[in-house]
Amino acid sequence: MQNENQNLIDALRYCQLGFSVIPVNFQSKVPLVNWREYQSKRASSEQIEYWFKNPEVNVGIVTGVISGIVIVDIDTKEKIGRPLPPTATTRTGGGGSHFVYRHPGIPVKTVAGLLPGVDIRGDGGYAVFPPSTHQNGNKYEWIIPPEDGITELPEWVLEELSKKPPQNTGKIPEGARNSAATQVAGRLLSGALTEELSALAWETMKQWNEEKCEPRLPDKELRATFESIFRRESTKRATEKSHYELQTITLSELAAMEFSAPRWLVDKLIPHESVTIISGAPASYKTFITLDIALKVSRGEKLFGEFETSKCPVLIVDEENSPRLIQTRTRLLSKNTDTPIYVASRSGFQLREDNVDRLIQYAKSKEVGLIIFDSFICIHNADENSASDMRNVMKHLKEIAKNGIAVIVIHHHRKRKEDRNAAQDLRGSSDILAQVDCHLAIDRKLNSASVTIQQSKLREAEEIKPFTVTLHSDGDDGYFTHDGNVKVGQSKRDELKNLIKTTLAYVTEPPNRTQLWEMVHLAGAKGGEATFKTAIKEMLKDGVLFSKRGDKNSTLYSLTPFVVEDG
Repeated sequence: MQNENQNLIDALRYCQLGFSVIPVNFQSKVPLVNWREYQSKRASSEQIEYWFKNPEVNVGIVTGVISGIVIVDIDTKEKIGRPLPPTATTRTGGGGSHFVYRHPGIPVKTVAGLLPGVDIRGDGGYAVFPPSTHQNGNKYEWIIPPEDGITELPEWVLEELSKKPPQNTGKIPEGARNSAATQVAGRLLSGALTEELSALAWETMKQWNEEKCEPRLPDKELRATFESIFRRESTKRATEKSHYELQTITLSELAAMEFSAPRWLVDKLIPHESVTIISGAPASYKTFITLDIALKVSRGEKLFGEFETSKCPVLIVDEENSPRLIQTRTRLLSKNTDTPIYVASRSGFQLREDNVDRLIQYAKSKEVGLIIFDSFICIHNADENSASDMRNVMKHLKEIAKNGIAVIVIHHHRKRKEDRNAAQDLRGSSDILAQVDCHLAIDRKLNSASVTIQQSKLREAEEIKPFTVTLHSDGDDGYFTHDGNVKVGQSKRDELKNLIKTTLAYVTEPPNRTQLWEMVHLAGAKGGEATFKTAIKEMLKDGVLFSKRGDKNSTLYSLTPFVVEDG
C-alpha cells in the first residue's frame, strides 16, 4: 500500500485492535456515515477499505464499550489538578491531547466540560485518531501508541461524572431548522465533493434531521438546502483548482531519475494504466478479440496462447450490443462464466465527468484493472473530426487510466484507401490517435477466420511486428491461435519514404529535390512526383529529414541537421 493512503493502513490496524472504525469528514470532524450503528457493531475490513479509498477521509473511532476505551480529551495548557496515569496518548491536530484509557465495563457518559478544558469521550461518543489531518493542516500523532498499553480509567473520572447533571438534549425548534441545516450541510460538504462522499454526507444529513429537528424538515426542503451548499462548495473547489503554478526540474535532475520498466496488462501488447484503441472494419472480429482479452485477463491466462496477461477483474461497458448478443458471443469463446467480468449493456453511459467519477469508484470497489468500452462512437456526443472535441473526450479516458485502470476502446475504421497505413485507417480526427498510448489495428479478409493484428502505436516501448490469429471452434470453447508474424504491405508513400532514407544514407553531398527524385526513381520508386512531394513534406514535419537553401533557389536535403555557418 502507498504512503499517501496511510489513513486506510491505520484504519485497518485499529480494526485489528478491536476498535470500531468510522470515516470522518476532513474539514468538520463530522462522521460520513450513520455512525450510531457502529456503537453496537464493528465495520468489516472490506467496509473500511471502501470508506478509506479516498485518502482525504479522516479516521474516527467510536468510543465506549464497542471499542473498549474511554478518552480523556485535554484541550488546555493549564494543570487540571487530577492525575493522568501513563497510557496510549495522541497529540491532536488542534494542539490538545487524547488520553486513551480502558473502559471500566460500566456506563461512562460522553460529557463536554467535565472540568475546565477537559471532555470525556465514552459511550455514545467518538474521536478522531492519527494519522488524520486537522482542518488547520496539522496531523494527529501518537505520543504513546495503543500497542504499548492502555491502562485503567482513573477513578476521579467516574467520580466527577457522577456529579454531572444530565445534559440538555433539546430539539432544534421550527424557526431555527433551516439556518441549522445550512450550517450542518456546510460542515458536511466542506471536504466531501466526490460522488461517494457526498452520498455519505446526505445520509448523515437525514439522520441529523431525524434526531435534532422538531418537527423534522420535509425531505424536499432538506434536499434543496443540501444541493445549494453542494453547488457552492463545488464552485469554490473548482476556483481553487483553477490556480496553476508551473513546477520544473532541471535536465540533469531528469537525467538522474530512475524509472521502472513499462508494466503490461498483456505482455508487449497492451500496457497497464493506459488508453488503448482497437480498431477495424465491420465484421473484423474486433468484439470477439476484445472479449477474448477480457476472458484471458480475468483468469490470468495467455492471450492467443502467446502473450502473458496480468490477472485482474474486468468491466465491460457495451453501449453498442444487446445483452443477448454479448451472451451469444461470449458462449462461442467460453462456456465457463465463473470469472470476474462485470458487464453493463446499453446503460446509457456517456463520457462526462460525473459519470467517469462514478465509474472509477465502482471499478475500485470491484478491484477492476481493465475497463472495455464498445464502441467509441456510442459513449460521447462530440464531433469525431474536431481535434478540440476529441481532446475533451479523450481526457476522460485518460482520467480513468490515471487511477491505475487500463482502458480499451473499440473504434471503427474509415473507408479503406490503398495508399494509407493502419494508423491512418482510424476514423475521425488524428488527435484521437495522438492521445492514446496504444493502437491495435485489426484486418480480416472476407469470410476468413484469420485476422491480422498490427500495433501501429505504442508510446512506452517499440511496436511489435504484425501477426495473425485464427479463430477455431472444437465444439466446446472457441479459441484464437497465434499464427506468427506477417509482413504487412506498405503504402506507396511509406515505401517512398524508406527509399528516400536509404538513398540519402549513401550520398556524400546533399542533393536538391530534382536530383533526389531522379535517384529514388532510378532505384525503383513507386508513385509519381506528387506522392514524392507529399512524402518529403511529411518527413520534414516528422523531423526525419532536414533541408536548407542551395544555389539558384534550390532546396537541399539531408538525414542530419545542417550546420548553421557564422556570419
